[in-house]
Order: sequence, then C-alpha cells, then structure tokens
Amino acid sequence: MAQETASHLALLRGTGGAAAYPSITPQGGSLLGLPVLISSVCELDQSPTSRFIALLNPSQIFYADEGIELSATNQGALEMLDNPTNTPGTPTATTW
Repeated sequence: MAQETASHLALLRGTGGAAAYPSITPQGGSLLGLPVLISSVCELDQSPTSRFIALLNPSQIFYADEGIELSATNQGALEMLDNPTNTPGTPTATTW
C-alpha cells in the first residue's frame, strides 16, 4: 500500500476513540494478519490520488529465477529522468 494510505488508516479512530487499525503505521505493520509493505507503485497509472491496497499471502507467492546475465560495454547513454520514457529526444548523459 502507499504510504499515504497507511498514514490515513493509522489515523482512523473508532467510535470509542481507539485506533481503528492499531497495527498499521506510516512505515507498514500488519492488516488481517498479513504484513503491510509500503510501496510507491500502489497508485493507479496517471492518477496520483487513486491508490490501491493489495493483500498478498507471502507464503503463496512463487518466484522463478533463471539466473543473472551480465554484459559489459565501453559505451552507453543514461536517460536523465525520474520517469524514463525511452523515446528519442529525451536528455541523456553519455558514459564514454
């Protein structure tokens, strides 16, 4: 979940004034017995105000790793943006 969502849930209070979600903090915690991980990718594409919560059971996630492939070069260009677009005309910095 996004940090903004976790912060909102952490601040919610029940009718008696107690925290509605006492195990959630802006840094994470747990929800329904599952760990809460904070991620900036929990926003809908091109909508910074629309966020989502994904509940995943970590023991049910399978990851396949087919190894690492490394290659070297003496030339390269780095796209100098926080949100790279990989389109022509984007400012780049050369590495040679």
